[in-house]
Order: sequence, then C-alpha cells, then structure tokens
Amino acid sequence: QQFVNNNLQLLATRLGELQAQVLHLDTLGERVAGLAGVRREAAPASKLVPGQGGAFVPAPLGAEELQREIDRLSRDVDLRTDELAMLESRFLEQRVRERLMPTTLPVKEAFLGSPFGHRSDPILGLRAMHQGIDFGVGTGTPVLAAGDGVVVECRRWSGYGNWVRLRHAGGYETGYG
Repeated sequence: QQFVNNNLQLLATRLGELQAQVLHLDTLGERVAGLAGVRREAAPASKLVPGQGGAFVPAPLGAEELQREIDRLSRDVDLRTDELAMLESRFLEQRVRERLMPTTLPVKEAFLGSPFGHRSDPILGLRAMHQGIDFGVGTGTPVLAAGDGVVVECRRWSGYGNWVRLRHAGGYETGYG
C-alpha cells in the first residue's frame, strides 16, 4: 500500500509540474501571438467558469483520476505545441516577405540626388515625371540590391550606363543604373 501511495504521490507531483508547464506555454503563446499580430481564440462561453474563491486544498486523486488528468494535460500540451508551431510559421512567412521586399538603401553614405516624383528634366528643362531615386556616390561605389530578387535584365543602357533590373516578391521591381 505504501509503494502505491508513493507512486501516486510522485504522479501527483509530476502532474503539478505539467500544469505549471501548461501555464508557462499559455503565457508564452499569448506573448508570441501578440508579437505576431495573431488573435488567439477566446474560450467558448460554455467553458468559462464564474469566479470562485477560497483557499486551495488539494483533494487526493486516485489512480484513475490522475491518469485522466495526465491525459487531459497531454492533450493541452499537444494543442499549445501546435499553436506555437503555427505562430513560428507565421513569423517565418513574415521574415521571408520582409527579406523579399526592397526596403534597404542600395548604397551607403550617399546623398539624395533627385527624389521620385515630378521635377524639371535636367536635359530638356521641362516638367517631367522622375520614376526613380538618384543617389550621389563616387565612381566605383558598390551598389547592392534593396531586397532579395531575381535579375530579369542586365545591359548597357544610354543615360544609365550599366543597367540591372530585379524582380522582387509581390510584383515589385527595382532598377539600378
């Protein structure tokens, strides 16, 4: 009888540890979901328990109750693991999108030569649309792509010199001359 009682006590201790881990996973899941901009589903109204007070006095659990509780916690851990895996997947997707979006400057320590928009054409002197951004840098300055992409054009082009055009995710393109 003492052997069985000791084993039940060990199982009950382990059960408490599992409950603490589930609470930790819940808290972590809430924080990560907030960072990912994902709304977690609220518990259905049928599962909400109205507030109840009083000191916690644990009732002894028999072997069957312990096993049911361990099984329930095992399902909870599986559910939370799946949820965290989904959140990780969302973060990875977001990271890939950010890497593919052309958002960095192609040159370091440059001054802005001419911004995007309408301007006086430097050759004809007429109002014209400038569809790029000019950066002033010295000859031989390395130029890096503003984001990951695929080179779709590379040639010598009058007015630009060496010309490279990249296609990025989402249909964005950048050109470098």
